[in-house]
Amino acid sequence: MAATAVHQSGDIPSSEQRDRLDFPYRVVAYVSLFFLALLLSSSLLPDMLSDGISARLGNRDFVNYWAAAHLAANGDVATVFGPQAGYFDHLSLLMGPGFHWHNWSYPPHYLLLVMPLALVGYKLGIILFLLVTGLLFGTGLRAFMGGRDRLALVAVAPLIATNILVMQNGFLTAGLALWFLALRDKRSIVAGIFLGFLSVKPHLALPLLIIPVVERRWTLLLMSGLVTILLVLLSVGAFGIESWIGFARNVLPYQAKVVTDLEGSWLTMLPSLFGAVRLLGESATMALWIHMAIAVPALLLVLICLAAGRSPRLADMLLPISAFIVLPYAFNYDFGTAAAALALFIRREEALGRGFTNGEKRLLALAMLMPLIMIGIGALSRINIGPIILFAMLRLLLRRTGILSDVRGYALRLRPTPTRKAA
Repeated sequence: MAATAVHQSGDIPSSEQRDRLDFPYRVVAYVSLFFLALLLSSSLLPDMLSDGISARLGNRDFVNYWAAAHLAANGDVATVFGPQAGYFDHLSLLMGPGFHWHNWSYPPHYLLLVMPLALVGYKLGIILFLLVTGLLFGTGLRAFMGGRDRLALVAVAPLIATNILVMQNGFLTAGLALWFLALRDKRSIVAGIFLGFLSVKPHLALPLLIIPVVERRWTLLLMSGLVTILLVLLSVGAFGIESWIGFARNVLPYQAKVVTDLEGSWLTMLPSLFGAVRLLGESATMALWIHMAIAVPALLLVLICLAAGRSPRLADMLLPISAFIVLPYAFNYDFGTAAAALALFIRREEALGRGFTNGEKRLLALAMLMPLIMIGIGALSRINIGPIILFAMLRLLLRRTGILSDVRGYALRLRPTPTRKAA
């Protein structure tokens, strides 16, 4: 099955179908555009046009990438991968009073990707980073969907607004993942390169590694491993082995502490069951046990479905959505691939002539909006809507694609046939 088409060639939706937007999806577009216009007019544009770097603009997540690139360019990688206190002191001196807590959480080969930011100032760096990674995301989305698609653009619109708000690397990681998914059938080597680059955020790459294993795409898997090794070796050559020692000795332990001690608004950005339980005030240990009690069976179900399923492009729809159920630590700005999977799922059902009920359309629209609205809802009510929406979406996907019937047939085929005893 070619990954560059939404369905088999005879099932591609007509241009009229692809341009039609039902009311719930139009609401998604209106809400996203309203929020983006409000963000640009009230804070982003005034901050970008003002003199200097305001505290509000300096407190975006982008500061990590820009500051680390400048530190590395000046030969001070030790501060990036050293104790968190020293790194935060450097950021505080750089950004001035009112700077909020930030920490570096990436492996050294991620620094290779952001090094060009050392050539530009902070504000120009923001523009270039969002434009370049946004272009990667946009082209990856088009390749994933098999062409331009208004519904797909609407599905990712809340994610676009969210990622611009926090100035994170959501465009980068989603773009790499979508290009991998789109190319893995016909250009497995290139797809493996994209998957290898996604190792800069390894917890997002791990769920996607299931695909080449289940589909037995060993060339792709080998290429992704070789690219990862090459990036690691390049980072050692550029920054020294001390960068990896510092990453293991300082960055990883501190990041583990961040996960366990995470408080405040950060918890409203975690759509996992772990985030939901932590938001209710439970300890990280309790939240992780509850999360794993659900995530492990969910992962086993997904693996069985992928092994047994016969639905075209099942992995492209199932894995990006279920990854947020399985992973305890993935943020709303990482939702780009899952949002694209929602659009692919809708187009698949339309191509098969199976429309959605109004209730199902509202659920799909709510899932699209989740990255944008979950922060406000969580802050006001301490209720994380992420797991509720994700489990509802998983149930809808399993029911609509007929995977569970495939699983039952797969189990019957695996059942040993009893042998008759000779008379």
